[in-house]
Amino acid sequence: MLQKKSTHQLIGKFAPTFKSKAVLPNGSTTNFNLEHYHGKNLVLYFYPMDNTPGCSCQARSFRDEFQRLKDAHITLIGVSSDSIKSHQSFQKKLDLPYTLISDINPKHNIAKLYDTAGFFINQRQTFLIDKKGIVFKNFKSIDVKHQVDDIIQAFQLHNKKS
Repeated sequence: MLQKKSTHQLIGKFAPTFKSKAVLPNGSTTNFNLEHYHGKNLVLYFYPMDNTPGCSCQARSFRDEFQRLKDAHITLIGVSSDSIKSHQSFQKKLDLPYTLISDINPKHNIAKLYDTAGFFINQRQTFLIDKKGIVFKNFKSIDVKHQVDDIIQAFQLHNKKS
């Protein structure tokens, strides 16, 4: 049985690992395993639903600033409870250059691990995970226009402390 973790309890701890289906930037599907991302700076952003105005705006903002994240050696991954088919359509429509993970199961296990599960859909939250696999920052309130600036700055500050 999965234990629900409070978001504040994740800070300073190893990121909860999970496996799921995902859509890669080229539209193909894969079996995703978070453990394969240890050793990378990682942004794991949870969003409510593909093709909604707010989620599309956030996804486009990440797309438009993606090169800055890449240049800072930060990997971006989106998570929602939408299906693989929905993710493929969303990714193609917005030309998203990053992986989208499907948490589509009756229990929304990934969202529960990260305490982002809402009643029907995920809450919008962003987690920053360092190369050691430690969650060091959680953005519960998202400023879409400045999200990439905030993420890069948080990684820079964290890496200076490490």
